[in-house]
Parts: sequence; C-alpha cells; structure tokens
Amino acid sequence: GQETFDPDAVWGYQTATYAKGIKSNRVYGYQGVALCRMDPEGPKLIEKFTLAPGNSDGARAALTMITHMQAQRSDHSEPPVTHLASDRGFSKVVPENWATPLRELGIEQIIDLMPNEQRAIYTEVPVIVNGHRGLHKVLMIDGWPHHIATPKHLHTIKRPATLTAGRLKKCANAQDMREYAARVEAIQEFKKLIAERQTYAYRRVQGPDPTGKERFEAPCCAGTLKDPTCSTSMLLPGGTQAITYGKNTPRNEHQRTITIPGSIEEKIRQRLYWGSDEWISAYGKRTAVEGQFGTLKSSSTEHVRRGWIHVVGHVKTSIMTMLAIAASNLRQLGLMPEKRHTNKKRKSKHRDHEVTDTSHDFEEIDANGTPITDHRDLALTRPPSRT
Repeated sequence: GQETFDPDAVWGYQTATYAKGIKSNRVYGYQGVALCRMDPEGPKLIEKFTLAPGNSDGARAALTMITHMQAQRSDHSEPPVTHLASDRGFSKVVPENWATPLRELGIEQIIDLMPNEQRAIYTEVPVIVNGHRGLHKVLMIDGWPHHIATPKHLHTIKRPATLTAGRLKKCANAQDMREYAARVEAIQEFKKLIAERQTYAYRRVQGPDPTGKERFEAPCCAGTLKDPTCSTSMLLPGGTQAITYGKNTPRNEHQRTITIPGSIEEKIRQRLYWGSDEWISAYGKRTAVEGQFGTLKSSSTEHVRRGWIHVVGHVKTSIMTMLAIAASNLRQLGLMPEKRHTNKKRKSKHRDHEVTDTSHDFEEIDANGTPITDHRDLALTRPPSRT
C-alpha cells in the first residue's frame, strides 16, 4: 500500500548513511540524475537534471536526457558531447541499456569498475597469418587486450578505497598521519601494478568505429615487451620486460595487429586504460557532480532535504528541484568574480561570468493578448473578517 502522501515515491537504494545512528542503504522517494559540464574555463554547474523513481537504475532517464542534449547541439550551436564520466552505478547496467546507446550517440564512456566487473578472460579473434585465416588468442583484462602470457598476479589488481590521498590536515594527530600514509601507500602500490601490467597491454592504433571495433598493436611491436615470437622485439633496450615461455605458457604465432570487435567486453570497454594516471585524471572530474549535490543539500545554501517543500508528486517535485538547481547555479556564477578577486594565489584563466539583478519578469496580458498596465483588479486582498 501507499506509505506516504506522495503517490509517485517508491523505495530505492542509496549509499548507506549513518546520520543520527540510523544505518540504512534504502530511501523512500526519488533519485536525481545530473549532468555537469567539465568546462576547464568555468564553474562546474549542473547543466541537465532529471528526477527518476527511487527504484530506477537511472540509466534510462540519463539516456533520455543525453539524447535530448545531443539533438539540441545538432545545429552546431555547441559541440556535441564526446566523453562522459559516469558513476559506478552506471557501469553495472547491461551494455544494450547503457554502453551501446552511448556509443551510438558518439559518446565514449569513462567508467570505474565494480569488484565483480574486474575480470580476465581468454578470447579468440580472427586474423590472417601467412595468407590463411586463423584465430589469435588474446587475454582481455578489465576490458583491454593483453598478451596471453601476462602474469597471473596482474590479472586482478585491487583498487584502493580512494584514488587520491588528499591533503594532510595542518593539525593532524598521529592517527591522521597513519591513515594518510596508508592511503598513499595503497595508491602507490596500485599504480605500480597497473604500470607493470600496461607493459603487457596491446596499444590502440585505430578506433573505436561506430560499431565499437578497435585495432590494437601487439606490445612487442609497440616497444614495451620482448617476445621471442617477435624477433625485432629482442633488439629492444636492456631492462625491457621480457617473456620467458615455459612448458605450459600459451603462445601465438606472431601477429603485429589484431582487431577486437565491439561485442567483446562491450560493457566495460573504454578509451583510457583503467587505473592509469590519464584515466584517474579523467574519471576524477566526475566528482563535480557529487560536489554540486553536496552544495544543494548544504544547510547554508539551498538546503534540499526531506521535507524542504510542501508538494508531492513526480512533476511538482521535479519543478521545485529544478528551481533549486537554477538558484544554485546563479549563486555560484555570482560568486565567481569574487572568488577570483580574493584568491590572489590562483592564476585563473576563466572567462568572465556576470550575473545582474536586471528584472526579466513575465509581462502580464489579458485574454486578448494586451499588456495589463492597471493592476488594481489583480491586487491580493485579505479575505473579509467573519463577525
């Protein structure tokens, strides 16, 4: 049965909260899906927003919003969206509901991997060797092709809880220092293993095309790995990682390039190598959305929280939330000049943003479309008192 006055609200999942001693990862209401522009020359404001049912995965609502944005930009007034850094909740969506539609829209995803999405699988791709068709075995690790002799300890690399250590507090105590050192050590170990594994990774040389097909060059030809099956790679400088084929080590006939169809590991394929410095930098920009949601919920700003409005229903709640977002965007734009003026140490290249207090109110008209200049008949009066 209905549990609140809101007929459209439903139970959904949220990150576990521990406020006031209540531990729960369930919430009754809606979930918001927002798009922030990663503009290096301006504030990271919410550009698009939609409210979805609380039990929705958000992917359908997000795709509708993204498709509409791409259509709006088809007149070349603005360049189309080409890259999208999304929350880990989106990476778990089946490819036909997320990765494939994004690719068809010309958008490359930048995603993090859930622990159950990190995997190493052997697959075979068609090749032509000495004029004959054959199959080339390749090891797909976390959505990227690797040499089949990649060591086992590199098949699954545990991601640290955070990818950035942050700053140590000025008044840090011994416990703070230990926790900071542990974060730094975990991140350094993660990056070390990722760098080691990249020496066994194929190098992309072409693609992806509209079907997701990509062409890769073997690591021995890319200059990162010595492979006895590739004679020229044995001339690489000393210190280059080398493969020693044992009795049970799988091997291929040397093939300079291979083509990986878009259907292989389609869900988690992405242009940037997962865990690399380039990927960490690109994916880190996604935190702008979290920052905007935090700003909306802050008690010193819009204070969007349970009970903040006295309306119910999907439509009314969406409208009120959009008004709060618009107010937040305007407030942040208004603070930009002040921030640049007060922060003298920051060398900002942001273009100027200006918010004026010029009135742009709607003009009232009558039934015939004539502007109303006499508002005496529209004055709000107090109802007559009862005697």
